[in-house]
Amino acid sequence: MPGTLVFVAVMLGSTSFDGFSRTTIWQNLLGDVRANVADESQWVVDLATTFVSVVGLSLFVGVVILTYLVAVSSARLLVHTPRSLVPDFVLPLVPIAFAYLVAHYFSLFVIQGQFIFTLISDPFGRGRDLFGTVDFAPNLSRRKPSGGCRSRSSWWGMWRGSPSPTTGRSRSSRADATLYARSTRCSG
Repeated sequence: MPGTLVFVAVMLGSTSFDGFSRTTIWQNLLGDVRANVADESQWVVDLATTFVSVVGLSLFVGVVILTYLVAVSSARLLVHTPRSLVPDFVLPLVPIAFAYLVAHYFSLFVIQGQFIFTLISDPFGRGRDLFGTVDFAPNLSRRKPSGGCRSRSSWWGMWRGSPSPTTGRSRSSRADATLYARSTRCSG
């Protein structure tokens, strides 16, 4: 299960970092980094800001893993069990992390995803029209998906990650994509 824990930590940590990277705290930090290397070439400036962003992303993923391990160790001490509880609690986090990802990125996918049609015909901006879609005009006036989409995605993830009242086991052990599709209709 170590791979599952890392997978969930990357999903939750990267989504959290994406939100944090939009704050003035992070933007000011990147501005300070750029100012410190402003006399260097653009390549060095880009490399420095990318390095700082990768370190920030890694820290967020590390914090998720550390928080999870501390919580599971605390639970193990509370129930006085000699075995590790790490595998018992990681699978319920998978649907929660997936729902968090959908809730966070769905509107970005719907709005910005339209640009794939123009980019696929001329991926390098050389004036080509490989598939006849270079003149496709994305509909940016389209309403953003409602907050209900994010709410339903979050609800679905929490429901799937919670234990079933009849069996006590996580609902995440049952694959139910149709329920997800029905419960998270994310149209505007």
